[in-house]
Amino acid sequence: MAALDSVAFFRGRMEAMGIEQAVVAIMLNRGWNSLASFAYSCGYMPGVGDETPFKQDVLKALLGDDYETNPNAPRLRRLFMESHTLAISDLRRRAERTDADMPVKLPVEERQVRKQKLQLRLPGIEIEGPSEPSNALVDLLAQQLESGVLRYVPWSACTTKHQEIQGEKKASIQRDVIRKDAQGFLRSESQPETYVANLESDLLLTLALERRALAFELAAVAPYEVMASLNKKLMKEYMKPPRPLHSKVTLDQVEMADRQAFNMLAELTASGLSQRPDRTWPLQDAMAIVLNDPEFHYLLMQSQAAASGTKRPHSPEATKRPAAKATAKAKAKAKASPRPPVDATKTGNRSEDGKPLCFGFNLGTCKVKNVKPGARCPRGFHSCWIKVNGKVCGKPHCAADHS
Repeated sequence: MAALDSVAFFRGRMEAMGIEQAVVAIMLNRGWNSLASFAYSCGYMPGVGDETPFKQDVLKALLGDDYETNPNAPRLRRLFMESHTLAISDLRRRAERTDADMPVKLPVEERQVRKQKLQLRLPGIEIEGPSEPSNALVDLLAQQLESGVLRYVPWSACTTKHQEIQGEKKASIQRDVIRKDAQGFLRSESQPETYVANLESDLLLTLALERRALAFELAAVAPYEVMASLNKKLMKEYMKPPRPLHSKVTLDQVEMADRQAFNMLAELTASGLSQRPDRTWPLQDAMAIVLNDPEFHYLLMQSQAAASGTKRPHSPEATKRPAAKATAKAKAKAKASPRPPVDATKTGNRSEDGKPLCFGFNLGTCKVKNVKPGARCPRGFHSCWIKVNGKVCGKPHCAADHS
């Protein structure tokens, strides 16, 4: 439970209960800086057995010999009871964890402290307005940290704090869900509505990815720079101009690469997401492997485009019969272009013996089929009409074959 280990939440509870600052300083010096640590400050269990250990190890140690009459004594009893109750509740929840458990939510005090620390560490980024991640996004990642299993965070879930405040458009999802509780009974639950991030432009998409990177650190899953390196690689390939004869990387490719990166990160961090004792992050080491993976880079490669004026091999038009296509082009060309002019002084309409000659045969445009050279069609004989020394050739060949 995030509240159980939060130092800021513990300070807020002591302040709300009115515990004096001098007593608070002594508690912090003893290492009792959270509800979890204070719950096990002594061997006493509230409501069970003698409370002498609590009086000697806690009250007397903090308030002195007059702890019985000190006004801070009942406040410390209340704080100890609350700490112990939450600690036992957290142990029971972990032992009986089910899918119906409520998601983890960071306390307000802890959110504010983490945001201030992150803002001081990243002075060049203003964590406000369109750059401030929503509480739902941070809680989603905090839940993954507690379960130790990384899951893909879609772009649409990278919403802003402004959306939660203003109550903007939400996704239409199923409201009532039937689940089985820890005792095995079925019960109906109402799912909370989910906000949807605005991704209508490249700038809005960039801001959504930045919010996701900030949320990873606010939820203590990984430093901001870890996810920012993934965002930089994705947007760099998306914005890169296409090479000759290649197509630009699409948003679908970027999303597939983003999902592939999360799949690999989940496999590489199967042992957990929490920060190690040496202050290193499992996700940080895993990200270095993902960004150098060939499969990840392959998804961001520019695809080869078809050459200008040509059809792709799989195009339906390319499967047409070439003979029929060529004939159609020849007919269209012959219809569009005019006939070349004929020099009447070099041709004749009749042979030397007065037989009519086919005009179309000599030009190659006769439409009568199956007429042999020298034979006659309705327009005349298929013979050469070229004049040689004033006489018509008349041999059984067309004018183009005259030599």
